[in-house]
This record gives sequence, structure tokens and C-alpha cells, in this order.
Amino acid sequence: PDLRAVIFDWGGVFSPLSFFRRTEEWERRLGLPAGTLERVLWGREWKQLEIGALSQEAFDEHVARGLGLPDREAVRRFYAEYYADQQVEPRLVEAVRALRDQYRVALLTNAYPGHAEGVKERYGFDPRAEFDLYVNSAEVGIAKPDLAIYRYVLDRLGVRAGQAVFLDDLIRNTDAAALMGIHTVVFTDVETALEDLAALLNHPVP
Repeated sequence: PDLRAVIFDWGGVFSPLSFFRRTEEWERRLGLPAGTLERVLWGREWKQLEIGALSQEAFDEHVARGLGLPDREAVRRFYAEYYADQQVEPRLVEAVRALRDQYRVALLTNAYPGHAEGVKERYGFDPRAEFDLYVNSAEVGIAKPDLAIYRYVLDRLGVRAGQAVFLDDLIRNTDAAALMGIHTVVFTDVETALEDLAALLNHPVP
């Protein structure tokens, strides 16, 4: 294919979702019934946050109520501990920097307000500078797998669907992109994903 753009997801791709392994431990620590963390952190309120329909302050207050924490400061301490193991995958950083010599490279993430600034502060990696295009659902008011967000990214990159490849760890997101004619890679691990991407691009990816 005549590929001219590579689009990456963030969570589960650039930043492994290792915190999920600690969910049961945290529910025990907080004395919560099983499934509470998933409902509180990733339920209806998160869906509103990730399209900018709910403020971070309101979401934090929701988390405080749902987890039985006294205030937003306690919520921030919880975030710091719960997400403490989060890292940025160095091989993908290297790949993005190499790919930008030849392709338009974008980041498309369903995230919270201030995501890019938080990543820069924590890891020293600035998504707005490292990618040709940074698209956060909370800033544009549309989230994957809504087809409108893929159209938005393609328009901003100046490419057609068939000229782009999209890497995401969620099949519902890659399926939606594929419906538009975007080439897709379902991300399971770094090595396999880079091999699949290299096969589509027809050259090695560092």
C-alpha cells in the first residue's frame, strides 16, 4: 500500500496498562467489593471525561465518592500509587522518531484533559512535540471508535484512509478504523506490532 501516515494509540500501546494487575489488591486495601475500581474509574463518568463533557475536578470528586476517599488530595495520592508502575515504551519512542523522517506520525488517544502535559512532566516525553499530530479525545469532543475522530485525524494529516495505518490494542477501535479503509495493526506486544508494521511499510522499523 501507498502508506504515508502512521497513527499510534497511547494507553495499552505506548504505555502498557500494567496497573490493571493491581486492581484486586487495591480493592482489598480500600475494602471495596470486586469490580468497584473498574466501574468507578472506567464507567459512565470516564466516558464523559474523555470527550470533555465532565471536568477533571468533577471526575475526581466522583472517584472520591466511589472509592470512599475523603477529598481530591486523597484521590491524587491514589492516582500516584495506582499508576506508579506506568512507563513509556522506549522501542516505540525510537520507532516514532525514525518514522518521522519518512511518514506523518500521529498519536490518537482517548484520554483525560491535560494528558500531554502530564506525560511530559512525568516522563520527559512531550507528545505534542514528538508527533506530527497529537489528538486527545477530551480536547476534540469525540472518542474512538466514533468514525468522526478518524476522519478528523486523516484530514489533519492530509492523507486518505488507504494511506494510513493505525495501531491500537482494542479491536473495537481497529475495526472502526478498518471500516474506513485505514490499514490496522492490533497491538498485543511491541515486537509483534513492529513486525506487523514493518510488513505493511515494506521496510524494517527500528
